Amino acid sequence: MHRTILTGLVIVLITPLAFGQKERKTLQGSVPTLNGHRFVDNRIVDNPFLNSLFELRMGYGNSQRLRFPEIEIGDTVIRRTTGGLIFLNLNTRIQIKLKDWLTYQFEGGGSGRVGTDPGSLLTNGLNTFVGVYNGWKIRLYHDEKQYLSTQVGVRTNNATVTNIQRYVQQILDGVPSPNLSEDIFVLQGVWSLSYAYGASSLLGFAMDTKLVYGDLFEPGKSGWTGSIGAAIDLNLYPKTSIPLGFSFAYAYANLPDFTTAQYNTESYFNTKIAFTQSENFIISLETTTYKAPYLLGFREIDQNEDTRVQTFSLNMLIYFD
Repeated sequence: MHRTILTGLVIVLITPLAFGQKERKTLQGSVPTLNGHRFVDNRIVDNPFLNSLFELRMGYGNSQRLRFPEIEIGDTVIRRTTGGLIFLNLNTRIQIKLKDWLTYQFEGGGSGRVGTDPGSLLTNGLNTFVGVYNGWKIRLYHDEKQYLSTQVGVRTNNATVTNIQRYVQQILDGVPSPNLSEDIFVLQGVWSLSYAYGASSLLGFAMDTKLVYGDLFEPGKSGWTGSIGAAIDLNLYPKTSIPLGFSFAYAYANLPDFTTAQYNTESYFNTKIAFTQSENFIISLETTTYKAPYLLGFREIDQNEDTRVQTFSLNMLIYFD
């Protein structure tokens, strides 16, 4: 609620600037620009631009505390346990422009989540995810105010899930080779369509949709996942000389790189503040809020309350053309 009110106030305050003042700056350089508007890249809504770039993103997050069902280990029953999760991630992206209409893109990175209390540690342990994406971005249309592109690629993910409760139970049951962790390999094909519009030097819009087909994080299963999202993009620098940009984004998705499961389609809210004075790089801070299933291995625990997760990240993005 507070985020919604804050977003509304910011939009109301800056709308007169979008159409009521003359520009003070003429932006040049490598950062993607339409109609004088320099765009702020967003995590959950991909932009369509083909500029060569290098990006590094480091993040941290945590979940709300939750109540768990009874946990049985041998003859011992742990009742009314509570706990949460901590998330860490490190990602990089490289984009190389080969032609005016064609770009190669590579993304790689890893993330991990670990339980913070006995209940979450026993049921979730330490989960790690390492992913790589290779794809091609193709420009479909471009004019002074608009940019449209499509992207096709292949993504692989390796997940390692540690389940301490299951491991201890297997030892007590005399299982010959107890498994502390489970490794899952996921291969998926990705198609996306991205669009950006520069309304003025202050205001821009971006939209993105993705379709993904391939393995799910449940062993032996495959299927479709996807997302659709939109973002409002603000850059104060040209009109006010304040070197700040903002991005407010929303996506509706069940992509496994967010939740590592496909049980529900969820809403994702992203807010970013960025330094926008440079002609060739953007440094930003962002926060994303979403719901993630609380898993026992890869089986969702049935409960009434939502598992809300909030992440924070530092992004460094350098453009080369």
